[in-house]
Amino acid sequence: MASEIRVDKINSLSGVGTVTLSPTGVDIAGITTAATLRATTGIVTSLTAGSLTSLGAVSGTTGTFSGAVSGTTGTFSGAVSGTTGTFTGDLTIPDKIVHTGDTDTAIRLGVDTVTVETAGSERIRIDSSGNFLVGATSGSGKFHVQQSAVTSAPSRSSALYLENNANCEIQFVGNSSNDCQLRFGTSSNSFKGAIEYQLDNNNLIHYTNGTEKARIDSDGDFGLGTTSPAVSNSLFGGSQRTLHVSGTAAPMVRIQSSTSGQADLLLQAGNSGSDAYIANAASNGDIVFSTNNGGTQGTKLRIRHDGGINFNTDDSTATALDDYEEGTWTPVFADASSGGNASSSYTHQLGWYTKIGNLVNVQGRLSGCDTTGLTGSHAFYIRGLPYAMEQSAHRLSTGSALCSNINLDSDTKSIGVLANLGSSANTWFRFFQVKDAVSWTSTPVSTVPDGNNEFLWNFSYRVS
Repeated sequence: MASEIRVDKINSLSGVGTVTLSPTGVDIAGITTAATLRATTGIVTSLTAGSLTSLGAVSGTTGTFSGAVSGTTGTFSGAVSGTTGTFTGDLTIPDKIVHTGDTDTAIRLGVDTVTVETAGSERIRIDSSGNFLVGATSGSGKFHVQQSAVTSAPSRSSALYLENNANCEIQFVGNSSNDCQLRFGTSSNSFKGAIEYQLDNNNLIHYTNGTEKARIDSDGDFGLGTTSPAVSNSLFGGSQRTLHVSGTAAPMVRIQSSTSGQADLLLQAGNSGSDAYIANAASNGDIVFSTNNGGTQGTKLRIRHDGGINFNTDDSTATALDDYEEGTWTPVFADASSGGNASSSYTHQLGWYTKIGNLVNVQGRLSGCDTTGLTGSHAFYIRGLPYAMEQSAHRLSTGSALCSNINLDSDTKSIGVLANLGSSANTWFRFFQVKDAVSWTSTPVSTVPDGNNEFLWNFSYRVS
């Protein structure tokens, strides 16, 4: 019995030009249409089609197409290879499209998700919400780039979300003669604001409302409202720590509430060892310290431009306090002669003073005064006051005195200081005795023992 039957040729099949049988297979020539073309296992193990102008369903395990393949539907459960192909309908695949010869590079189709894989790992994902993710499998930003995952990264529904568990950077690279700019705008204005770095001169510029408002130049100088800052404003490090405010319309440093402002204020300090200034640079301008008392703003202290200090609402030059100082002076024990003969030696010779405005308070101590060269009948004086007294015959200055080892008259009840008795300015005062609370008289040198004496005093007088 024959094991097989061979048919040499079959002609005149509908839609088929010629069918030729050979020991190696079946050649079908002239196919123009085919509703179903099937190749299974058995006698027909491979099928080669030159040109199909109309193709219905195609099914099989493997296939090789060397020309164009066009059709509407098809199902392949195995590998399909070819050069070109056009599908006018949907192409359905179970999972992914894999690169030939590189199976760890693929495009994977999931449930409402498309991913791209390289080197066997997912790199890009478009999720069911239409978010585009790079390096991340989930995210809240429309475009989410994850360089490395941050633990408990916050969720933020933003257009661009950048994530890195280290330094997170956006790099701008431009031509060295041009600029890099981050711009902000609206539908009607593409340049509402911007941050710009000028690569050619290394300026960092900030724009608001379409114009430049702040600049840091290549020297690190910072300017607000100027394109040519001239002073460094570095707060940390560097050779200067300076805030420089300049302009043509009363520049100032102001700490101000929402109420109307006050006059300009210049704060200026020098280098180490120099003076520091709080100054009003306006011509004839005072510096005023004001406080609010129960809702009423009022002046409490005024430093006058022409010298002196006024308190509260007083702003008169005549009443201004224009001096304060403290110091020492050297008292001298002398007689009333015109030559002003003085003691030649002392055990103690001390004097102190405080001057407030035109009032001087003096204190002092003399002891162990040598009286041998003095005229005994003359009254003794203390000379050397730090300031000359006011010239007035009617303004007497008095004060307290304490003396020891003085031979006073028997009817003396007390001794004190009498100064400024006369119409000319002088720098001396004298001790006087009060007798029976009726009159006073000067104390002569003769009442003072030589070397064994001591005087202490305290009084105030007006300067000349």
